[in-house]
Amino acid sequence: MKLYRRTYRGPRGGQRTCKTWSCEFFVDGTRHRHSLKTRDHRAAELKAAELQRKAELRAAGVSDPYEDQVSRPLDIHLEEFETTLRARGCVEQYVRDRMACLQEFIEATKPLDICRLDAAAASKWLKEVRAARGLSARTINRRYQSIRQFAKWLVDTRRLGTDPFETLKPLNEKADRRHVRRALTAKDLGRLIQAAAQRPLEAARAQRKTKGVTDAEAVRLTAVGRTRALAYALAAGTGLRRGELKRLRWRDVDVDTAQVTVPAASAKSRRDQSVPLRADLVGALQAYRPSEAKSSETVFAKRSFPSLRAFKRDLVAAGLATVERKKRDENGRKYKQPREVFDTADEDGRVIDFHSLRYTFVTALAQAGVHPRTAQALARHAKIETTMETYTDLRLLDLQGAVEQLALPTVTPTVTVGEHSSASGRTNEPQVGEEASGRKPSKKAQRTAMNGGGRYWTRTSDPQLVELVL
Repeated sequence: MKLYRRTYRGPRGGQRTCKTWSCEFFVDGTRHRHSLKTRDHRAAELKAAELQRKAELRAAGVSDPYEDQVSRPLDIHLEEFETTLRARGCVEQYVRDRMACLQEFIEATKPLDICRLDAAAASKWLKEVRAARGLSARTINRRYQSIRQFAKWLVDTRRLGTDPFETLKPLNEKADRRHVRRALTAKDLGRLIQAAAQRPLEAARAQRKTKGVTDAEAVRLTAVGRTRALAYALAAGTGLRRGELKRLRWRDVDVDTAQVTVPAASAKSRRDQSVPLRADLVGALQAYRPSEAKSSETVFAKRSFPSLRAFKRDLVAAGLATVERKKRDENGRKYKQPREVFDTADEDGRVIDFHSLRYTFVTALAQAGVHPRTAQALARHAKIETTMETYTDLRLLDLQGAVEQLALPTVTPTVTVGEHSSASGRTNEPQVGEEASGRKPSKKAQRTAMNGGGRYWTRTSDPQLVELVL
């Protein structure tokens, strides 16, 4: 092994010597040259000896795989992680979100390699991002999940020995919920379906008061409204998500067995699933299907399927939301075209979106008295807590009626006024000074009145004591 300082030609000619040391050694006839990046001779000797030892171990086939991975650039690890996500079949939006969060983290903390990934730096970054942008706990947890998933992948692929973010903990999303959905009542859902069926034609007639709507346009707009109404009814009657409805094909609808199959490519869990259909939905789908429709075609045409803006406008038409047309932004700058700002929140701040139809489906199951395990299966949830806690709107459940249905002995109170209490030794007549002053009896008097083996004394609006015998 040889230690030396490299020489080079200066900008004005002449030979110059580097201030840092380099080394050269041979392993199995192969020459290795490395820049040691140190000016100290003793440190250069130690680093050169370590490099030679690792080269000899690699040549003997007993090298440490972790050391080879550490020396690779961080960008290569990120590219291979993205390739792994796509190979697993993750949807494009999910992959883009994960990689965007990771790139934001790398640009903020600037680790030189995967060994420099630090939990303290990640925790500081998450705190600063939340404070600077005012993000919710759920949004911050998306970034947390991205870096935890990347670290777990590094450990699983034997690039790191331990998870550097193991000590990180997610935020409590229940304490900082910004987007709280609510389920629709049966009356509200009926108004939404009716408004969706009528609004396209009515809106066109309102805009064309002079020109009017031709018969062909009326037929087309009526078909569009019919499609939207059926989409809302099917979402609330089956709990299908918006993406699942959009990709639903006629071959996925089995009229004979009254089942809707959700293929793994469309399902959120990436598993084949099925949902039973009510008889009225089966009839509606049979009447809606064109005679020339192929089994490979989607149930709802792309141009007729309700967009998110169309859904909000249907909510406004049903009286479930309000809309405001703004001509200027918050800084006073004028928009090129007025923008519609929809407000679907109720008095408690709970909003309505397309996914609220799935909330409505699960809540309706609870209202019908369906067993929680059955509701979980129909909602296709992995955990029953998701069905019971997240997707069940307690405000639409008859809690008082549930208490009244308890199979417990009926308690009949017996009220006697003005009789002598044998247990307490006093009468139900007001004591001296009570009627005149209206003061509350002392604690000692109350304890004396309650020593009757189940007899409780209370003061009513009339200044006399009433005994309730349970």
